[in-house]
Amino acid sequence: MDTAKLSKVLYEIAKPLGYRRKGNLFWKKGPELTMLIHLQKSRWSPGVYVNFGITPTAMVTRSVAPSVEYWPHGDRARSLESPFSDAFLRMEFDDEDKMAPEEMVDAFRWLLSYLESTYGDAEAFRARTLAKYADRDVAGFIIPDWANRTLKEPSEYWKDSRAPYYRKST
Repeated sequence: MDTAKLSKVLYEIAKPLGYRRKGNLFWKKGPELTMLIHLQKSRWSPGVYVNFGITPTAMVTRSVAPSVEYWPHGDRARSLESPFSDAFLRMEFDDEDKMAPEEMVDAFRWLLSYLESTYGDAEAFRARTLAKYADRDVAGFIIPDWANRTLKEPSEYWKDSRAPYYRKST
């Protein structure tokens, strides 16, 4: 599948909803949470993976959102129970490059709607997160710290100097 054409299809749907784009990375910053989508070309086939996730908006420290390896909460679109699971899976295994990007329009609309309904209300997501981790010590993890209103500076979570997105410029 032509990733550039697929990105264009997604952006035509996502832009009116407030998403920005750089290459195959799409993000929508909210006051508390930033929703993210990344179209990842497979190394093994012509297929494309659709990664999605969120990060606290405070973790977006540059003009472009961080790439998928920095998202504290995310998954692949095919893993969701949805009417489009098969479409996302077919896209990943499109070994013969037969799927047209336009075939994903409804699936992308559904994914954007899912992100909004699941993460668009930050306080509702905060409550679900607090309930999920109520009986566990998860201090020091980004999403639970955000939910507990104890989020630290990004450099506290990404002390590794190999983390260029959060590396302090000298």
